[in-house]
Amino acid sequence: MKMNKPNYLDDFQYGADDDDDEYDVGDLDIETLKALEQQELQYLSQLENSINSPLGPQKHPSFSEVHPINPAAQDVNAFENRNQSPLVPGNPFAKGPFDGPKSDALSISELQTTLQKLKEEKEILQMEKETLVHDKLIREGEISIVRKSLAKADIDARNLRSALADQAARAEQEKEAMKNQYQKDIERLNTEMLFLQQEIRGMQTPKRGPTVALSPAPVIDDHNVSGTVASSPSQVKVEPELAALDSQHVDEKTVPALIDQDLPKPTERYRLRIAEPPGAMFLRRLLVEDIFTDDGTTVWTPTGSLSEMAAFLPSYVSNQCFRGDMIATDADKSCATFVSTLTKDISRLVVDPSISLNTLLPCVDQFIEMCMRQGLFIPLPFLTRMWGLLIMYSRECRELVLKMDQDQPKTPILEHLQRLVDMIASNFQRPPQKQWGDSIIPAARHLFTAMTALAGTTEQAELHRLTKVISPAALLYLLDHRQPQEICFHAVEFCVSLLADQTFVDRILDQSLKAEGRRTILERFCTILTDKHTQTSAAPDQKLQLSDTKFPRWRLKVSIIRLFCTLAAKYPKSLPSLCTPMIMNRLIGYLQNEAQVLYSTGHQLQDTRTLFFKDLLKLLHTLLSHPHTVAIDPKASEGAQHILVATLADLLITAQDRIDMQDVADLTKEIMHCLILDPDAAMAELLPPGIE
Repeated sequence: MKMNKPNYLDDFQYGADDDDDEYDVGDLDIETLKALEQQELQYLSQLENSINSPLGPQKHPSFSEVHPINPAAQDVNAFENRNQSPLVPGNPFAKGPFDGPKSDALSISELQTTLQKLKEEKEILQMEKETLVHDKLIREGEISIVRKSLAKADIDARNLRSALADQAARAEQEKEAMKNQYQKDIERLNTEMLFLQQEIRGMQTPKRGPTVALSPAPVIDDHNVSGTVASSPSQVKVEPELAALDSQHVDEKTVPALIDQDLPKPTERYRLRIAEPPGAMFLRRLLVEDIFTDDGTTVWTPTGSLSEMAAFLPSYVSNQCFRGDMIATDADKSCATFVSTLTKDISRLVVDPSISLNTLLPCVDQFIEMCMRQGLFIPLPFLTRMWGLLIMYSRECRELVLKMDQDQPKTPILEHLQRLVDMIASNFQRPPQKQWGDSIIPAARHLFTAMTALAGTTEQAELHRLTKVISPAALLYLLDHRQPQEICFHAVEFCVSLLADQTFVDRILDQSLKAEGRRTILERFCTILTDKHTQTSAAPDQKLQLSDTKFPRWRLKVSIIRLFCTLAAKYPKSLPSLCTPMIMNRLIGYLQNEAQVLYSTGHQLQDTRTLFFKDLLKLLHTLLSHPHTVAIDPKASEGAQHILVATLADLLITAQDRIDMQDVADLTKEIMHCLILDPDAAMAELLPPGIE
């Protein structure tokens, strides 16, 4: 490639004529320049040898004869001498008749001048060459830098596009996850709202059994102070949605009447849709809430949410039902098999309304039995919850639980439930394990809640079989002071639902333990009622008590008062057992504590606690007026009788709009006659004028 170079020999000409052509080095390429440079070196060497030779130039052989000239150099010489004549004087290369000593001297001088100019030209060419090489290297370096910059920019651009794509994908995943979580939370909160509303209404308007006339005192009644008869306590409230759903299979006689007819109904958005098949409703209720401990951590659930179960709801699945041989000996394999088959069978229930829910019950029961046999306590909350929902949703499931064949007088499901209740009752005797403590309380909650609902919809003959679930030994364990309060509460609620059975009442009133020097069951109830230092767990590890410390203790006490009121109202034979000094003193102490608690709140009484406080007042009124009531030792209540009466009078007079003042006066008189030596003087000081 030729490069346009500046003319470095603009002022240098060969020859003497002004019109001679100039020697333009820029017209030559690099190879020609190198050949010219080599020729110059040879030419200069020949000139030096000729000048310094003692023979002189006229006697020296011709240059062409001694040193052959390079063809490229010949082209240059031809270019330089094309206008010079060999006969012109002063030409150092001319040979003719005019040569002589003078011309030799002139030739030597011109040759020296030419040699000097050629050296200068050589230096100029060398400098130009170095400049060209330097510029070439600079340009190559710049090009290399630009290429590297472009390559780096391209890599950065690809990395940026990849990072943006990953970030967009993560953002989309997070958005979808948040959307699913929000939907799940909405479903869970709506269901919790429904449960809480039902529970609140149930506590606000509890039902009691029909009262029995007791002479000379008026009878106990919860809702009417005039002494009207209340309904049976064995009828436990069933949620409206469950009753509406179950009405498809259950006669109206078996569905208990709602006890909150006069209360406002929840809005539609808090209701579960009841137009769905039973399997769909069961699935919604089962999976809309995760199984949580009281501190918010998940215990165990195979799926967790409806969105995760959506993949297991195809239009057609296998008709394989649960079988007993699916429960293997390996715990992990059993869990996996159970969950896999559960999803398939629930799918069939969702898409086929004709399939009954009782197809699930045998496998759930066998899986509970396997968990007890192998010590798998983590799945128990989920399994007991599933078992309870099956009981509340399906009449067939309730019949399957209580079914008794003539060939097999024992019911396997009830036997498994009895073993599970025994295991729950003796939980405080196990070594301390946090997972066990976090699982046993929710499992007991779901189990006893389901059995309480089952007892409320059971006929008298079937109720007697259900009482065998809780054995006498298990009942003593459940009332132990080391038992967690929530487990004890749900056990007491179950006992209240069983009071319609005469055999179970006889078990509660049994005095045989007294002959053995042990406390009776009624005395154990009173101990729980007034004991301020009831332990929540036998384990020293405080972490094991976290799931029980948040449970409101007053709910347990309210349940015990309900049980006493039901016994006193329905079974007159229980009054002598309730009128013992030990029970009376503890009831008086509990009345004093409740009065102080309510008085310290500034008379801002909650409806539920006020209602049961009224129950306690009427219970004491009935017991104190009974002939079997013995005189209460003033020392037994530790000298707090005057404080009790003053607190009651001040509190109840202030709450005139809630409680009838005449009932307050009658009760106060009864208490004073038993506790105070001079009741007339005390009444004159405490009660306002106009109340006698």
